[in-house]
Amino acid sequence: FFLLTGMPGQIKTGFFWGIIIGFGIAFLCSAFLLKGLIKNIIATITEVLRQFKEIPYLYEGKARPDVIKALNLILMNLMNSLVIPAIVAVGIPILVGYFFSFEVLLGVVIGVFSVGLIKGFCWTNIGEVLSNTRYYIEAGNLGGKEAPTFKHILLANNFGSAFRDMLAPSMNMLVKAGGIIAIFVIIIKRINN
Repeated sequence: FFLLTGMPGQIKTGFFWGIIIGFGIAFLCSAFLLKGLIKNIIATITEVLRQFKEIPYLYEGKARPDVIKALNLILMNLMNSLVIPAIVAVGIPILVGYFFSFEVLLGVVIGVFSVGLIKGFCWTNIGEVLSNTRYYIEAGNLGGKEAPTFKHILLANNFGSAFRDMLAPSMNMLVKAGGIIAIFVIIIKRINN
């Protein structure tokens, strides 16, 4: 840490700006992931409603849904929602490492790590708490399955599962990608010099 300080108690300006850029990368990627998740949920609901309207006897259970079309739609939306976060997660550390100093790149990695760690931890806990609450109500507490709270917790648990199963691992991948790309940029820069 003494590399980053000019004097004891002071932080170099490049390192500080790198941390700010790292914070921005983590928040930008998570914002685009959340936006993509919302689009995917809306598209899935629309597709299910369309199939119930257009496929005869589907509601009665006498016909089969078009699972292939629904999965293609979901996967296309997922892939489209990952394009911008991937460009941001890979491109910005490469540009920062190429055009700026080692201190700025280290600040970017520490900024992405700190925000990604906190966001991943919070999102995982939100999903687990909502899942445990659902099990608690299913066991007969707070009125059981007939209570209005059970309907609300089922809806909230769907979002909690998305947070726990999609967004928290994506923050984990963002942290790993930032560190690995920074190491490669430093190695390439040293080889070229």
